[in-house]
Amino acid sequence: MRESLVDTDPSNIEFQYNLAVSWEQLGELAQTAGDTAAACAWFERGLKIDEQMQAADPSNVELQLNLSVSCDRLGDLAQEADDMAAARAWFERGLKIDEQLAAADPSNIVFQHNVSVSCNGLGRLAQAAGDTATACAWFERAG
Repeated sequence: MRESLVDTDPSNIEFQYNLAVSWEQLGELAQTAGDTAAACAWFERGLKIDEQMQAADPSNVELQLNLSVSCDRLGDLAQEADDMAAARAWFERGLKIDEQLAAADPSNIVFQHNVSVSCNGLGRLAQAAGDTATACAWFERAG
């Protein structure tokens, strides 16, 4: 239903947003069921819509937050699939968005929290790779 609404009115941001949410919910279900590949596919579909909306409205903070969350989710899934290079790329992409938002509004605790989440993801990757010094640096930054 939501996909047909977007097809009918592709410029309607609300329709696009709702479709992205549907894809992300399907991704969450697949992840819960242990189907990492399907979860990635659903999250990537949602991310594509998030990217399109953000490109059309680059100053929209909510859309930037959605992108950041999607990057973190895809980073987690890539790590679950033992694709550490992809996980690092996703976490770094999310961190870049989070840092920009936090710099623009340093008093916003949500933005600060998201920086911490991305740093924690990068710390977990370094820890999994046996790089204790780098892991500690990321975890200290997250803390």
